[in-house]
Amino acid sequence: MGLSTPSQYAAAVVALVLCASCGQSPSSPHQYTVKTVTAEQIRGLLASETNRVTLLHVWATWCPPCVNEFPDIVALAKKHREDGLQVLLVSADAQTNVAAVSRFLAAHGVDWQSYLAANVNDSFIRAISPAWSGALPASFYYAADGTLAEAWEGSRSYATHEATVLRVLKQPQLKQEGR
Repeated sequence: MGLSTPSQYAAAVVALVLCASCGQSPSSPHQYTVKTVTAEQIRGLLASETNRVTLLHVWATWCPPCVNEFPDIVALAKKHREDGLQVLLVSADAQTNVAAVSRFLAAHGVDWQSYLAANVNDSFIRAISPAWSGALPASFYYAADGTLAEAWEGSRSYATHEATVLRVLKQPQLKQEGR
């Protein structure tokens, strides 16, 4: 079916202009912004989570182990989302690198809200976990009751992450107030 009348042609042009003005093509992936977050805000996000398992994953675009592990984290999040896994991705990149972080997330198919740490310094690290040295990547698994079920520094295989999710999913699902 072609555009045989001037009104059909005009309607098609208007549709294209409107689509171009929204910054998305009809087939573009979900668009979102990367939100800047403090350690205290992360703690608040953790406290408000109602999922059976929450993974707080701290990473950076400049960190080769983070980049190598990232596709596994995204695959894990998508596979176990319906099982009750929530993944909070927090980039440790500099504030000036927000565009690169957004491009990286989009390129890896991240379709949920993600975050950029406001300032990764000793107080940020201690607020996330006193046991964390600040090494990246860092993964913190929280059970439904808000307890830290497992944490580690450095990358792990998909199988290790998945085994952790499955183990935490088996824990009692009682949710306590505040994480």
